[in-house]
Amino acid sequence: ADKLLGMDSAITSAHAAPMTGIPDTGSGSIFAWLGDDSRMIDASQMNSQYHASPPILQNSEVVEMAFKAGRDSFVLTSKRILKIDVQGITGKKVEYLSVLWRQVKMFSIETAGAFDTDAELVLFTDIPGMSRIYQDLRKGNA
Repeated sequence: ADKLLGMDSAITSAHAAPMTGIPDTGSGSIFAWLGDDSRMIDASQMNSQYHASPPILQNSEVVEMAFKAGRDSFVLTSKRILKIDVQGITGKKVEYLSVLWRQVKMFSIETAGAFDTDAELVLFTDIPGMSRIYQDLRKGNA
């Protein structure tokens, strides 16, 4: 992991408090579910979870923001972006996509409007075959 993410040493953002979001109660409108819109959740909860089970974060890595849409998650850490896709009926199969911040070259945000209830975040990367990462965010929860 050190070769990909860099040395596992404490950095300034590791001491910052994660953002708190809306408690993950699993509730939401049917339209948000159909539109796959993410809601902000408590980053400290995700930070604890991904340091323990499964332990995919480095010791000095901190979850700064986290979003959830259905069973899937979009996590912004101090070192990378994680897209977590829970697959299948049972949810035992999970796909983790990890993109380092140094691979993100630009970003775009489209804010929600009167009739469009979600905002959209687009991250542009220098990764061949994955030039863009899209994420819908629910209005008022991001």
